[in-house]
Amino acid sequence: MSIARIKMNTFWLLVGFAVLFAGSTVAAEDPRDEHVGIVVPDEHAKLGQVYYVVSTRKPNVTFRSDAKAEKIKGTSVQIAGYVVTPSSAGALPAQLAAGKFVLPVISLDTGNSTMNQHMQAKRWLHTVAFPTIEFSITNVTDVELVKERPGRTSYKAKLVGIMSLVGHEKELTVDATITLKPESARTKRIAPGDILTIKSNFNVVLAEFGMGINDPGIKAGKIAAQIKIAVDLTLSTHQPK
Repeated sequence: MSIARIKMNTFWLLVGFAVLFAGSTVAAEDPRDEHVGIVVPDEHAKLGQVYYVVSTRKPNVTFRSDAKAEKIKGTSVQIAGYVVTPSSAGALPAQLAAGKFVLPVISLDTGNSTMNQHMQAKRWLHTVAFPTIEFSITNVTDVELVKERPGRTSYKAKLVGIMSLVGHEKELTVDATITLKPESARTKRIAPGDILTIKSNFNVVLAEFGMGINDPGIKAGKIAAQIKIAVDLTLSTHQPK
């Protein structure tokens, strides 16, 4: 197999895990064009305060393969979605009552347009049949207050959810830092409304999604068996138009 083909295989295996978090239907060109394509169900909205993902200049997901023979990095700035902080008495804000996120496959970018096109093709992530990577929050556990000061409160927590990728579904549990910031002159520079951020770093094992088990790229040290994922989301109580 040629080096070019191995690199193509490498990218396909990696981008599927650029991660996290998902929802439902998304516009093909830009998921933010039509109210990010995600409707908050009434049963979720009734649970508390809804926060919507807002666009920022920084990537909201980054994936890396640090294999011995090759290192690959890619990003996306187009995750869309929402979470709901609970209104129930005694619940901490970070004990999210619901949440969904969506990542359009076409938004994944390595800086190489040819490689991106190969990744979107039927042979790889098959964008036509599986246009999004999805994650729905089903539970939040081990919530712990770690820092509280005026204008900023941070918690550690474990987010539990179902990830959908190229027709495969798997329950994932990831460690996360959830920070809440009430609206201020400073937060308005980001978006109107109160702000909530979610940051998470974790590894995804390719074999657990049925990928890379016998791939020559892994055997040749071109692909890491575990892919490093970093998620950095900013959400606001201000609903996108």
